[in-house]
Amino acid sequence: FKEKSKTDSIQKEGSLHCVMALCNILGKSFEYFALQIMPHILMGFGDSKENVREAAQKACKAFMKHLSRQGVKKILPILLEGVNSDNWRSKLASVEALGNMAHLGPKQLSSYLPEIVSCIKEILNDTHPKIQKAGGQALSNIGSVIKNPEISYISAHLIEGLKDPTNKLNHALNLLLKERFCHAIDTASLSLIVPIIEVGLRLQDNKLKKMASQLVGNICKLTMNPNDLLPYMDIILPALKISLSDAIPEVRGSAAKAIGTLSKGLGLDNSKDLITWIKDVLQTNASTIERSGAAHAYAEVIAAHGTKYFEDELNGIIEMTRHPDFAYIRESYIGVFVYLPSCFTHEFEKYFNLCLPLVLEALSDEVMDVHNAAKRVVMICIKIYGKTKTKSLLDPLLQKLYSSEWKLRESSLFLISELLHLLEQDLIREKPRYVTEDEKADILVALFILKCDENETINDSASKCWKAVVDNQPRTLRAILDKLLNKIFTLVSKQDLKDQSEIAEIALTTLGDLCSKFGDRFMKDIFDFLEIQLKEDGEDDMVIKAVIISLWEINQSVKKSSYYDRVLRIVSTQICSDDPAIQELTAKILHKIAQEPDLVQAVAKFLLKELKKVENEPEKVTITLSMLDLLLKIRKTSPCRMDFNLEVPRFTQDMIYTFGEEPLNPMKIQCLITMIPYMADMTFSEIRFRRLMDQMVAICINQELCNEELGKKALAHLCALSNQFEKLESIKKFNEFLQGLIEYPDNQYCRKLLFARMSQSNFKESQKLLDYSQEYFASLCDMLSNNNPELLKEANMAMNAVVAAVEKERHYELLHVGKASLNSTIDVLHSIPGFNVAKGLDAIYTVAVNTLLHSEMDMRIMAAETYKHMIEYTEKKFLESYVSKIAGSLIRVANDKFPDNLKLQIFEGIDLLLKKGCMTLRAFLPPLQTTLVKAISDPFTCEAVKDL
Repeated sequence: FKEKSKTDSIQKEGSLHCVMALCNILGKSFEYFALQIMPHILMGFGDSKENVREAAQKACKAFMKHLSRQGVKKILPILLEGVNSDNWRSKLASVEALGNMAHLGPKQLSSYLPEIVSCIKEILNDTHPKIQKAGGQALSNIGSVIKNPEISYISAHLIEGLKDPTNKLNHALNLLLKERFCHAIDTASLSLIVPIIEVGLRLQDNKLKKMASQLVGNICKLTMNPNDLLPYMDIILPALKISLSDAIPEVRGSAAKAIGTLSKGLGLDNSKDLITWIKDVLQTNASTIERSGAAHAYAEVIAAHGTKYFEDELNGIIEMTRHPDFAYIRESYIGVFVYLPSCFTHEFEKYFNLCLPLVLEALSDEVMDVHNAAKRVVMICIKIYGKTKTKSLLDPLLQKLYSSEWKLRESSLFLISELLHLLEQDLIREKPRYVTEDEKADILVALFILKCDENETINDSASKCWKAVVDNQPRTLRAILDKLLNKIFTLVSKQDLKDQSEIAEIALTTLGDLCSKFGDRFMKDIFDFLEIQLKEDGEDDMVIKAVIISLWEINQSVKKSSYYDRVLRIVSTQICSDDPAIQELTAKILHKIAQEPDLVQAVAKFLLKELKKVENEPEKVTITLSMLDLLLKIRKTSPCRMDFNLEVPRFTQDMIYTFGEEPLNPMKIQCLITMIPYMADMTFSEIRFRRLMDQMVAICINQELCNEELGKKALAHLCALSNQFEKLESIKKFNEFLQGLIEYPDNQYCRKLLFARMSQSNFKESQKLLDYSQEYFASLCDMLSNNNPELLKEANMAMNAVVAAVEKERHYELLHVGKASLNSTIDVLHSIPGFNVAKGLDAIYTVAVNTLLHSEMDMRIMAAETYKHMIEYTEKKFLESYVSKIAGSLIRVANDKFPDNLKLQIFEGIDLLLKKGCMTLRAFLPPLQTTLVKAISDPFTCEAVKDL
């Protein structure tokens, strides 16, 4: 081998024959030595002489035949290393040696054949033709030891498929799939079939992938000992995993079924790693395709191992479908249910009622992918179990139709449409085959309600479905009316719940649609139903509110309130409800009815009747009066306003006449306050109306009641009255009435207090008494002679209101009448008490300064004299806050070119101010000194002014 034989082929051949003989005679005893000379045997495979190559093959075959497991373990790395050699002769020798390993014993062969075949398969693509030929021969050697007759018969085609997968693999796979096997597949057969499967799974041909996946399932069933497959898992599984993430659903399905069959053949113990990998993919944020394939594979594995395994896994699946953090995990495990019904077939039926609620729950998921996955599951369940599990499918879907989430309503409606289509339009039949009469009615009710959904998609779908199952709409509605009204009312009564407002609005729209299109047919039934609800659950606020809301919707939908008597009958029970929302709705209902001219009188009489019922309950009186006020406002602005003044007395005549004869109470006064805007101009035209005014005044001037509720309401009535007069004659009479209050000698204090308060209110809120402002200002100035602090406070506030209402250019008019009143007070009291209160000079100072600065000369002189009165008759502590204002305005006028008689009054006022000694005046001493020097030095200043 080493030296002499380098060129002597005879010696090489002889040496190789010697090795063959030693292997055959000594058997395994020669293994140790044969391993040492194995590299030289491999060199014989590449010899140029054919006799040497043949001798090398025989020697190698004899060696492989008697090789032990340990020997194989040692020799295989040498051969595999040789296959990867860059020297083509070494590679060729290693390939031929690997082919001879087909003659190993069955046990050794089963362990190492997968690795051998995998290596040889790669050699088939080598660029060197001799190496390719050697690879093919190696596979033929392996095929020659196949014991399975079916595989042995087609082994040549299988080898050709491996050699030329592009053109011949399809034929090889077809042969394997079509072959009817009568014998179990042995290890050698697997060594040819598995490479075929691997190549088929890895090629970019969907048809070949599907065929290869099917073949995996077949070989699992035909293998006598599942452990024979274990050595090939590292080859098959990677290829199956790739097919499991294929974009084509059919390919993924075939791969998933292959994995299920493979797992069943290998058993649970041998499938743990595979199942763990599947779960990892399901819980990984991989692509949707990969997770879908894994979900299908998991379903196939579950189905392969039976119901017990499914029960063990179910709790984990349920937990993952509700995973709180990751939507893709929820989607993945919901996807498992997409495939379970078809994988499990009849076995899944007993778990149907357990799994369906879980899937329907996922329909509510906010993530669209999870929602769509759940929708797909339900569609599959409908196709498989639609006719056998109709009730189980129908009941939860009907509940979902009333969800507040539009996408859940849309999906549920779509699924019910699919179910109805599967049931062959069972609802059309008079006696349905698959659903009960109640279920049929529930479906029709849901469809009719969803016809009014705001979502156009839902609306259109419900309308199409309704038309498909209903041929006579009025007759159908009559048959389901009770159920329809009950469902509408139930939904409306839940409108205050946060998540139910949308579906409640849909229910109300449905009620309005029913009334507007079929009102004459069903209105009586609807009102009967609402009255029954109030009768049975009249103390439940939600029921009451639902009834009132329903009435409002009915009034909105019906063009004419033909049933207003029924409406008022129901409203009368809730007009004084404590719930503000119910009050508002009740008012809206009355508003709607009262907009029709021929019904306003009926509503007004109804409200007045209610007032008499609740006369002694202040809260209910207030509520009822607010509704009456609303009604009258509506009527006053209605197109028939010209008839209004004729109608109001007719509505209220009996009540007001009674008020004029009987003692007043708070309720009656409140009622009169409400009626003021509509009866103000009648106050002085009817004797009984005037009597009411006298009663109001009597209450206000009665000292015992003045601070009680009755007195306050009476004062509020009188103060509000003048703001509502529209006729000049009424305003004139009201002024005479008001001025006459203080002419009576009795209760002068209370009368003056009432006059001041009413004057203040009227001039603040209205301009209607502006023409009489001088009279009011004079009367209020007269009150400044009173020593009562409360009266002085009210008088000053009223004077301020009058002054604020009059334009400053006309303030001289107020000053004229005001100074006359002040002079009268000074003549009698030699003081003005009204000046010596907080803010007592506000009104007088305002009119005086505006007159001094903006009026004619004689009025300016009068204003200067008023300044002197303010300074002289106001105590120092009350004058202090006005010193800067008074001094500033006086100095300003003193510096202007005015006549001496005005300046004389100005300087007399300044003299009085200096004598008062107010500390605030110090800031004005420099400009005041300048003013005095200027007046003295002015040649035109008269001597009297200079002397002063």
